Amino acid sequence: MDPFRNLILEQVEVLLMKEPGRKSLYDLLKVTLPNLEEASLDNSILRAKSYKTLKLRIHPDKHNNNSRATNIFQNLESFYDTCVKKILNDRKPGSQEKKKKKRSESSIREIYE
Repeated sequence: MDPFRNLILEQVEVLLMKEPGRKSLYDLLKVTLPNLEEASLDNSILRAKSYKTLKLRIHPDKHNNNSRATNIFQNLESFYDTCVKKILNDRKPGSQEKKKKKRSESSIREIYE
């Protein structure tokens, strides 16, 4: 067995504990593709290819059906989906303005209450 497989598995396990978002997805995909640039996350094809490479590296079959690898593999998909949704949501026009508006409205309410 490849000695780096367990190292990659450990790195992925640690990264899955982070808050899902652009930075955590970038760190996660860099585990298997160290030359990946953060701008690549905006390209859905490059992002999908990077994710597929990662999935192949941590697939449970590559780890003799280790239960830990299975658990990490299963958690990876939901983490990835959450990260991608956040990236796409942040790219929508006006999404940042809405967040700022909500924050300022709640701040004003707190002052007058």
